[in-house]
Amino acid sequence: MTAEPQQTPEDWRRRAGDLLGSVVAAMPHSEPRPGQARMTDLVATSFAERRHLVIEAGTGTGKSLGYLVPAVCAGAPVVISTKTKALQNQVADSDLPLVATATGDVSYAVLKGRSNYVCLQKLDEALDVTAQQFEGFGGEVLEELRQVRDWCTTERIAEIERAPFPLSREAATQLAAGTDECPGRKSCPRGNDCHAERARDRARESSVIVINHSLLAMALATAEPAAVVPLGDYLVVDEAHELEDAIADALTIEMSGAVITSLMKAVTRFFEKGKAPRALFGIAEELDKAIAAVKQHDLPDGVPPRLSKVLTDIRSELSRLVAAVEKVANANPAAQSRAVRLRQRIDSLTFSVTTLLGDDDEWVRHVTTGRRPELRATPLNIGSFLRDNLWPVCTAVLTSATIPTNIVERLSIPSRNVRVEKVDSPFDYENNSLLFVPRGLPDTGDRTAAVNPVILELMEAAGGRTLALFTSFAAMESAAAFCRLHSRIPVLLQNEAPASELAQRFAADEATSLFATRTFFQGVDIPGRTLSLVIIDKLPFPSPADPVLKARRALIGPAAFQELDVVMCATDLAQAAGRLIRRTTDTGMVAVLDGRLLTKNYGQTLIDALPPMHRTDDTGVALAFLREIAAG
Repeated sequence: MTAEPQQTPEDWRRRAGDLLGSVVAAMPHSEPRPGQARMTDLVATSFAERRHLVIEAGTGTGKSLGYLVPAVCAGAPVVISTKTKALQNQVADSDLPLVATATGDVSYAVLKGRSNYVCLQKLDEALDVTAQQFEGFGGEVLEELRQVRDWCTTERIAEIERAPFPLSREAATQLAAGTDECPGRKSCPRGNDCHAERARDRARESSVIVINHSLLAMALATAEPAAVVPLGDYLVVDEAHELEDAIADALTIEMSGAVITSLMKAVTRFFEKGKAPRALFGIAEELDKAIAAVKQHDLPDGVPPRLSKVLTDIRSELSRLVAAVEKVANANPAAQSRAVRLRQRIDSLTFSVTTLLGDDDEWVRHVTTGRRPELRATPLNIGSFLRDNLWPVCTAVLTSATIPTNIVERLSIPSRNVRVEKVDSPFDYENNSLLFVPRGLPDTGDRTAAVNPVILELMEAAGGRTLALFTSFAAMESAAAFCRLHSRIPVLLQNEAPASELAQRFAADEATSLFATRTFFQGVDIPGRTLSLVIIDKLPFPSPADPVLKARRALIGPAAFQELDVVMCATDLAQAAGRLIRRTTDTGMVAVLDGRLLTKNYGQTLIDALPPMHRTDDTGVALAFLREIAAG
């Protein structure tokens, strides 16, 4: 498709408005939404004027159609970036077909990272070489791979997770080739048949390309972004409040003994049996021990001496490994393609080690906690990364139901070429919902003895129908144990079943409550009476000990608490509260069991981020409100 530079803002708005009307008219039980129409108008204007747009679209706006409709009127490809692969599928499976039906000529594609698609070259090698000659997997895995080979002959684009039969982790590993080992179409014997390349070909031929934030980050970090994602003139970033962290996570370097061991398993299969270099296996164990010995999780002065020595040894062994791989490849032309892929993995790992050993302030080096600690390096300033690599490339629309107030500054969007707008939710929060903030609860320390009885009393008044959200697992487990002991209302608990199963069970039974942590702050859509009460046990401020956030605070300076912590808390609080009202007929209450919302100078900032609910601090009023809903 070719762009239409002659298209004026008025033409674009008119075309988008007409199309939105057609789409809405074709939807069963749908009514025009003023906010959706305004969003469509704003997005069309932004694209036509080549001006970035940040738009907060309140819950119920219908923001997906609000940006998809003007996007298909672009006359040029538009990239849609979402937070997760699940959201990609939702846009492609639910929303885009509605627009495509109304227009009749919209082509669209979902594009994911390379490792999501079956690598035919790795599959060939596993079946024809590795399994017979080298250390590896057993007959069950071989049978799975043979099934995949047969399935691939029927699929134009084969995604590993869409295989019509179960796959073991070991089999899936043999099928996936990430960007750190894929040599590309021109250098791969199966390049012309490659499923990842076919997915990119389809994307290049499409009007709308749906990707995720991680893939966007990988594209922007490469020398040739178009080889990863065909970015054009227009981009929509959905769930834009997640963009900074999603890109930081995608670009984060992770190092542990498991990373080295994974490489060495591939190395073992490359060499003849018994001839593979073994030194790195021992160094992998030393690496895990050196990481575990680090007492301070943030490393502002770089990695400590013991860990530095291990990393230096790894880099030296990687250099020797490259020479050994090239020697085998030179002697055996049949091993060339595997050698190229293995060399890429070694080069990628060498870059990671070198970055971790560096002392520049562009990366935050830190050690994770948990059963298996990792050494990591996370880019500090995502805003400068986007300023240099994204904003000059395309016109972007950033949207979410909750937009951080300082997103323009945080992401370094050019202030002279951005418009910030808000489209209010169509829901009647003032009449259909209540915000309850009790006074007198402790702000700090172990709050469970004071908070748990309040949770029980509210849940009993609501007759179940409660989504209780906690800022820690310890608080969640304490409250669940207390309520299970003192109430007959069934309490579902995060981690006792998969998240999707818990949500389904909760939605199916009004007299049930669900207790969860930040995992359920967003993405949970349960309309109707089954969710009448959202409890938030404590203001969701980010951890003061998080190494990346500590570095960001240091970069910001004295204003860091207001500009970083309060803004992040406001965004998370609004996301959590947004679980309550999902349809125009919904009613209910949000209870924030943290008096700081009323007593601290930042409290009004947090309240302003919430929907315009009627507020009370009177427990009697709150209980009466819940009992009325339960009786209705």
